[in-house]
Formats: sequence, structure tokens, C-alpha cells
Amino acid sequence: MKYKLLPNIKKWNFLKLILKFSILTFVLSSAAFGQIPKEKIDALHLPWIKFNWLGDSLGNKYFDKLAIAIPFKIDSLPYAFNAQLDLGAVSTMLYGKSIVTYFQLSPELKKKLDTTQKNTYINSTPCPSFNHINLTLDKVSFPDISIANYTNFGDPISPDSAKSSTPKLIGTIAPDLFQDKILIIDYPNQRICVLDSLPLSMEKKVSFAAVKIRNGRIKIPFTINAQQHDIMFDTGSSIFPIYTSVENSAYFTTPMEMVTDTIIGQSWGQKAAIYGKKISTQVKLGKHKMPPATVYYKEDKGEKTFEDEEKIIGLTGNAYFLNNVIIIDYKNKRFGVI
Repeated sequence: MKYKLLPNIKKWNFLKLILKFSILTFVLSSAAFGQIPKEKIDALHLPWIKFNWLGDSLGNKYFDKLAIAIPFKIDSLPYAFNAQLDLGAVSTMLYGKSIVTYFQLSPELKKKLDTTQKNTYINSTPCPSFNHINLTLDKVSFPDISIANYTNFGDPISPDSAKSSTPKLIGTIAPDLFQDKILIIDYPNQRICVLDSLPLSMEKKVSFAAVKIRNGRIKIPFTINAQQHDIMFDTGSSIFPIYTSVENSAYFTTPMEMVTDTIIGQSWGQKAAIYGKKISTQVKLGKHKMPPATVYYKEDKGEKTFEDEEKIIGLTGNAYFLNNVIIIDYKNKRFGVI
């Protein structure tokens, strides 16, 4: 089944474009700080949550790793849902135009939507919240939580389609669900895990880098030409190892470097071009030298404005870590790679 992907909930105009593309193919070496064999990780018997990759077509090509989709359940509703794991978003949410059909099938769910208050802002839109929701990701429960209802967003779902067994993409899982927790993303085995504390055997093997957190968003300290700069880690940005503004692309390359890749698509109804150049400067995460990759940029002032506001020089995401297990420790503000 090919999913129709909803536009991502993003910060830059350009990122509306990202969900029309998928992960580019990069042969990346391991960015490991320490080594923990898979069998030892499995032996820890952690409460793993499986995820799936969603794909889509670009021109005449199909790309299979566009977005991370996590299967989930709402309360006791007998319907199959998917939510995108987007650590660049701020609030865990359901899409208003999609979930409204289920109000007819479950009046109890509608009663949990508090329309008297709109305290959550998503893309500057004040949104109400569902209260006392019991969310189950795969088989792991997150009881009695609040979830935003992103008003007037999402694709409408017909009653007949709502009852089918095909999972419907109707929401976003954001970092607010993991605050004061430890999130593990095991890319090779397509699973995540949420813990209160890290197993000692894993703690001893991983060397962490300190990170900054703002609104739940993680900023990783990369060293570029011996100078440290923060880059936001965003699982909603699957397509590029590094995405940045045209101005900040200068940190990663030289003016003489030629464009090696161009992606043409639609952004807010307008044709948009994303340009790629080989990274010609040394990039390190902690003590590890990052593998060869390409930096992508779009000539739009909006990107630089957001970077300045967040005090970062760009985005990194799934593309740089597909061979790795990463550990995001929200409790102690640190980031590790296996």
C-alpha cells in the first residue's frame, strides 16, 4: 500500500517540500563512539517500538525512506493509525481534518477534546487539545496524556475508509512525549525505545556529546574546521545529511565547489530548487570524523532567519545515521551514537 503523505509540520517554507521526496542514497560509514553488538542490545530486553518507513515517488523513481511512521492506538478504538516521528516538531498532535471522522465512530473521543482553551500553537495556529488520552505506540503505553488537535490540517477520511484495516497517517509524534526520558532510535532494526534510565552496559559503551535543547528540539555540536557549531537533529528531515541556508552552506564547502545535485519540486505552490555540493571541510561529531556527504541548501531568506532564531547553522536528520543506533538523553541533555 502506498501512503499518501501529509505535508510535514515544519519551520521553513522549504520543508513543505521534503515530504514529496525521500531519503537520498548515501553510503555512510558508522559514526560510532562505542561499539555494542546487536545481540547484546537485544539481550537487554528493552521495550522496543517498531517503526516503518513511508515512501513516495519523485518523478519516475520510488524512494522508500521518506518518513518514520509509528503504529499507534488511541484509547480502546479498534482502528489502525500511523504517526510520523518528527523531532523537529514541538507538539504531539492529531490532524483535525483526519480525526473528525472518528468522532462519529467514538463519541467518547470527541468528549476528550477541550475546545474551550487553545493553548497550543502550531505554525502560529492556536489549537485545542485532547485530554486524558491513552496512547499506545506499537505495544508500549503512554497513559493519560494530552495531544494537540491541529485544526483544519490533514486529509479528510471517509467513514468507510476509517473502518478499514489500512493504517491511516493522522498525527505527529513530537519531542514533548520524551521529555525527561531517554529516546533510543535503532535505525538498522527499525525500532525506537523510551526509557527512564539507560542500562549500565550501554551507558559504559557510549561516549556522549552535550547538547542544547529548546522547545524539545535537540541541537548537536558539530566541529567544522576546528570551530564548534550547533546543528538541529530532526527526524522529520529525512532527505539530507545536512540542510542549511545558502549563507551557512559556506561553513561546509568552498565557493569554488560545483553544484553536484539539484532537486526540483513544489514549495508552497511555487517551483523550488534545492542545490547540493560535496562537503569539502572536515566535520566531526565529538571525536568522530563524519563520513563524506553532501550539503543541501535553498536560496531563500527564510532559512537563514530561522537558523539565526534557533542559533544553529542547519539541520541534520535520518540520512546521516541510517547505519547507527542513536541515544537522545533528554534528561541529561546529551546525544550518543553507536
